[in-house]
Amino acid sequence: MNRKILFDTTYLLPLLGIKVKRLGDYSKYIESILNTYKVYYHPVSLVESKWELISLRRGMDSEEWIRAAHRYKAGLNYILKSGKLTQLKFTTTEVEDEIDYLIMKGYRDYFDLLIFTTAYIENITLLTEDNELRDIPNKFKKYENMGVMDWNELIKTIQ
Repeated sequence: MNRKILFDTTYLLPLLGIKVKRLGDYSKYIESILNTYKVYYHPVSLVESKWELISLRRGMDSEEWIRAAHRYKAGLNYILKSGKLTQLKFTTTEVEDEIDYLIMKGYRDYFDLLIFTTAYIENITLLTEDNELRDIPNKFKKYENMGVMDWNELIKTIQ
């Protein structure tokens, strides 16, 4: 098994202080994951994460927003400075070639495709809950050997 994994945006959210219900046991396993795997993230995930936080702002008063923004910045500091996660390049011509191929096949979400194709080009197992991304290796022979797993599959590897 590839000991390198690329976190999709979902797995950065809890580090940034944003709860993800389907990752209820995240705090129980994250330290072990960070110590077991070489963990990467795509810079677009930081953009997506901030947009997620901004969308949650609608339901917050000013004090809640200040606390949430503080948690986000503390988490961002951890991600950037802890040495436990490595940021990848935003894009390359090889990544864009793969994105263009998948766009021609009907895929539309550029941010998701950036993350998926970067994992493919860099030979890093993609950790994602996105079923559309998880299904690409089953649909296209060129991706059939790509490692893709979800949270539950990852947890089984460290138990």
